Amino acid sequence: MKNWIGALTAHVAACRPAILVSVAAAKGSVPRRPGTRMIVTAEKIEGTIGGGHLEHKAIEIARDLIAARGPLSLHRVPLGASLGQCCGGVAQLLFEPVHGNAAWLATLAELRAAGRDCALVVPVRGDASGGRLVVTADDVRGTLGSTDQDREAARLAYLRHDDRLRVAEDRAAALEPKLARLQFVIPKGESDTPGLEIRIDGAVVDPFFFKDGIVAVEPGAHTVEATAGPRTGSTRQR
Repeated sequence: MKNWIGALTAHVAACRPAILVSVAAAKGSVPRRPGTRMIVTAEKIEGTIGGGHLEHKAIEIARDLIAARGPLSLHRVPLGASLGQCCGGVAQLLFEPVHGNAAWLATLAELRAAGRDCALVVPVRGDASGGRLVVTADDVRGTLGSTDQDREAARLAYLRHDDRLRVAEDRAAALEPKLARLQFVIPKGESDTPGLEIRIDGAVVDPFFFKDGIVAVEPGAHTVEATAGPRTGSTRQR
């Protein structure tokens, strides 16, 4: 669910109790990966965590929480024959009742509007009105209830961010040798020719690449055009 923050904010504004259901963790084969969310109210379902018996069970738990005004809870759900699903994995589902004053939600909405990344730290034990911590690269907002908890939660959030960044960099480095490349040659001294412009599939090549003459492209056929004043040339290359 892409805009769960906006949907949840609307429910809070309407004083409509809602449960945010999140796939907090997963092991083995599961319908949706961690971070997938849906919102359940007494009358409505928004988003999905994969459908099937897992989702039906989650909706049942969420609506029981709404009726009882129950606290936040974490449920371990094996996806085996007993649930009518043969995925064979295990999902950890987090159920967060959201009603009344949810300052952390306003903080998330503000950061989303500004295009800023953040981590939301949620305590898995305690009352539904318990605190939340929102951690950005240069700020920490909210509280989990104590300075020590806030400090440790922020430290773990930063470590997780660094791990994800490292994984992304490693994947990019592994992909680099596999990228298709197109090479063009500009005669020595010609790269400063007034009006020189090179286009690949209609997109202008930044002059920064004129020195090496190598540009990463998608595999397949490409059209290269070069212009310099009244002179124009083109070629189609695979």
